[in-house]
Amino acid sequence: CPSRKRQINPVIPRWKIPGYRSRILSQKSMAGRRARNRLAMATGKRTGAVSTF
Repeated sequence: CPSRKRQINPVIPRWKIPGYRSRILSQKSMAGRRARNRLAMATGKRTGAVSTF
């Protein structure tokens, strides 16, 4: 539901969406994202929580 609302409402800028910047950074370097995912698995936290750091 929230994702759909975000799609419909174009007023919210892309960069203001939480986790958007980290998503771009992870896309730029696949190795970094892989390492981050491994770290998330090791800590047992969600990937989103770790990707913000």
